[in-house]
Amino acid sequence: AITLPLTYLLIEFFFIINKQGKRFNTFLLTGVIAISISFIVVVIGGLLPQETGSISRFEYFLTQLQVLVKYVQLLVLPISQNLDYNFSISKSIWGIYELISGFIVISLLGSIFMLYRKYPLISFGLAWFFITLLVESSIIPIRDVIFEHRLYLPMFGFAIILVVVLLEILQKFKRTQFILVFAVIISTYACLTIVRNTVWKTNLSLWSDVVQKSPNKARPHINLGIAYFKLLKPLLAIEQFNMANKLAPKNNEIYYNRAESYLVLNRPEEAIRDLNQSISLNNKFAKSYVARAKAKILLNNLDAAIIDCSKAIALKPELESAWFERSKAYLFTGEIQKAENDLNVAINLNPNYAAALNNHALVMLYQGKNKEATSDLNKAIHLDPKLINTYNDMAKTCYKMGQFNFSITYLTSSLQYNPKNGDMLKLRGNCYLNQNKVQLAY
Repeated sequence: AITLPLTYLLIEFFFIINKQGKRFNTFLLTGVIAISISFIVVVIGGLLPQETGSISRFEYFLTQLQVLVKYVQLLVLPISQNLDYNFSISKSIWGIYELISGFIVISLLGSIFMLYRKYPLISFGLAWFFITLLVESSIIPIRDVIFEHRLYLPMFGFAIILVVVLLEILQKFKRTQFILVFAVIISTYACLTIVRNTVWKTNLSLWSDVVQKSPNKARPHINLGIAYFKLLKPLLAIEQFNMANKLAPKNNEIYYNRAESYLVLNRPEEAIRDLNQSISLNNKFAKSYVARAKAKILLNNLDAAIIDCSKAIALKPELESAWFERSKAYLFTGEIQKAENDLNVAINLNPNYAAALNNHALVMLYQGKNKEATSDLNKAIHLDPKLINTYNDMAKTCYKMGQFNFSITYLTSSLQYNPKNGDMLKLRGNCYLNQNKVQLAY
């Protein structure tokens, strides 16, 4: 939105002329005056934004000199790419990198004027490059000083420059030589693209690459930990969260993510310790309350779990997992109607919430509504074929809490899909024994 009027003026200046070959100077002057007045009003009114207060405008400007040079390098030779750079903030203009970067940037800006008459398209491409980076690479401090995706629009200017350069080469060399050079360029870029695409193949490969290149930044470790967590490798996830925690000990989401990994490992006490820390750092983060409720359910502290879920719902009523976890606590306390109400809300928020549909089926079974229960279970399994593990986990939890009927229901659902699971058959037998149903147990 900010750069669009400037690019309009740029196109007007370079390409739009009347029948006599003259520019529409009135339009240009009006545009320049309007933009200048707008900028002055913003500055005088103190409306010039900044996304972070941890970097001064001067430091950000100095840092962007190096960032702009890095962008140019990426366009010309796309190597050493990184999704999440750990870029140093410049403090003084007299550093060697700052001086070199400043010289390069000033030279490129000067080239816009020097090349205007002989190579107007190159001049236009350079101007386009700087204008379209004006918001992110000027005096508006942004927490992330560099991101490669900020080059998407500036690349248009680079593409124009590249075409002009190639045409100039074509005129000065024989056609066969040009084709050879062009083939080498295309092949090199193609190979680099293929190599880079292998990095982006999975979350694990992507964030492993970022951690290797930005080992002292917390966010890559967090995202690599989440990637391990989603691959059901909680120990590796915890290892990454530990590294992130050393780098950013006040980041509440690190504690939350590590707690979720502890829950997968059935270590609720350690999870609660992390979640207490997460909530102390940010008591508005609803997911931490939900995760703590999950841990408390495992420890049979159901009333406390209901309180935590209620806090999460108050903070973020659209968070379906909060309603779902509270419904589980209500199920275990025997408050079936409250459980059903919460499950209905969770399913309304997310009709494809397989675990909620599964538990809704339990409520239907409890009420003798077998047809509705079967429908819910079939839909749940269709949405998530891996839900059998959820059945098994819930069955174990119910067994520990003495809720043998619930445990049997979960186990029966699981065994329909995997009837040769010896551990689950043994657990259901123990449930029957606890109910003195010896023949069924046998």
